[in-house]
Amino acid sequence: MEAEGQYERRGEFLYRASLSRENLSNEDLMGANLFKANLSDANLSDSNLTWTELSGANLSRANLIRATLSGALLSDAKLISSILSDANLTRANLSDADLSNANLSDANLSDAIMTKTILSGADLSNANLLGANLIGADLVKANLSGADLSNANLSRANLTNAVLSDARLLCANLSRARLINTELLRVNLAEAFLANTNMTKANFSQANLSGAILVRSILSRANLSGADLSNANLLSANLFKANLSGADLSYANLSGANLQGVNLKSTNLEYSNLRDADLNEEDLVDAKLTGAIMPDGYEND
Repeated sequence: MEAEGQYERRGEFLYRASLSRENLSNEDLMGANLFKANLSDANLSDSNLTWTELSGANLSRANLIRATLSGALLSDAKLISSILSDANLTRANLSDADLSNANLSDANLSDAIMTKTILSGADLSNANLLGANLIGADLVKANLSGADLSNANLSRANLTNAVLSDARLLCANLSRARLINTELLRVNLAEAFLANTNMTKANFSQANLSGAILVRSILSRANLSGADLSNANLLSANLFKANLSGADLSYANLSGANLQGVNLKSTNLEYSNLRDADLNEEDLVDAKLTGAIMPDGYEND
């Protein structure tokens, strides 16, 4: 067994090193060069890996609980089923890394670079992803409940079957993302950008989407019951058979939207724009329509 502290700051000597199953807990490896090193099953809990070069390294099943990885380079690294709960990954570069089934609960990933990162099945519950770059990331079946993704960029990310209940995504960019069958109960997406996003069968019950941009988005069969969509822009959106019962769409722009088969029971559409919307007049019977701009041929009493 290596003596305690032997690895301390030995950057150049750890290049492509084989450290599988090594106990490196509490080690100071700040700025070390661990390029393509094998750290699978290693214990790196509470270690200092600030600014460390770990590109292409194998950290699968490694224990990184409470480790400091701020500014670390982890592009193309393998962190499959690794444990990173409570770890500090602020401004870390994880582009193209594989973190499938990893545990990142309560981790700090603010301003991290995670473009095309694989996070399928990962646990990111209550994680801090404020301002993170997740363009094209794979988050299929990931758990993001309670996470903070405000101002994060999730453009073209795949969040199919992911769980984001109670998550914060204020002003987040989800343009062209996939949120098919995604759980978004009580999520906060106020002023988020969701243009051309596929949200088929997603559950937005009690969600806050006020001021959100949903232009040409797909929300067919989505559950938006009790959601706040006031001042939202749903221009040409597809809401075929969506559930909008009890939702607030006051001052929303629904011009050209597909509202065929939509449940509008007790829906607030006051002062909304329904010009050129495709809907059946009978679907509006229980909706609140004071001041709404109606499609041609419809009367607003």
